[in-house]
Amino acid sequence: MTVKKHHQAPTFSCQDIYGQSVSLPHSSGNTKVLLHFMRYAGCPVCNFRVHELKNYATRLQKAGIAVYLIYESEAEHIREYAQQDIFPFTFLADPQARLFKLFRVENSWWKLMFSYLKGVYPKSQRGKKLFKTKVGGHYSSPSRIPAEFLIDEYGSLLEVHYGRFLGDDVKLDHYLEK
Repeated sequence: MTVKKHHQAPTFSCQDIYGQSVSLPHSSGNTKVLLHFMRYAGCPVCNFRVHELKNYATRLQKAGIAVYLIYESEAEHIREYAQQDIFPFTFLADPQARLFKLFRVENSWWKLMFSYLKGVYPKSQRGKKLFKTKVGGHYSSPSRIPAEFLIDEYGSLLEVHYGRFLGDDVKLDHYLEK
């Protein structure tokens, strides 16, 4: 069963890739959170999305939206990735997929294969070019399909998006309207 819009988001506490405490609902109490479940630190399609988010970072911050990026990778590999650029986001490592399971983020070979019919290859190529260095590590779920959740200050889910295929992301302007 998936997580549903207008319901309360699952709560969690963990540490980011630098050892800082992170919790949901967001600890400041006055900021929305865009929780974006990525695949793994070296995923070129995810890298493309992170750079899209980076281009919107100022607008997201002005709209009161903090961005949390959750990867199914070890913290050391995400740190290696995050050090390639200045990303104003909170990076979370979830190699055991605990948060992925909590939010019901799926694995689907069918959706992964369907991605190629929906044009993921060019996005993947553009994402590869955005890496400054190769990122190491492995991932446990190669058929992982990303998902996004916009959560308000009170822990309510304003938006829930489970990708229909790899690279199926919400247009970032949509979040600015919330």
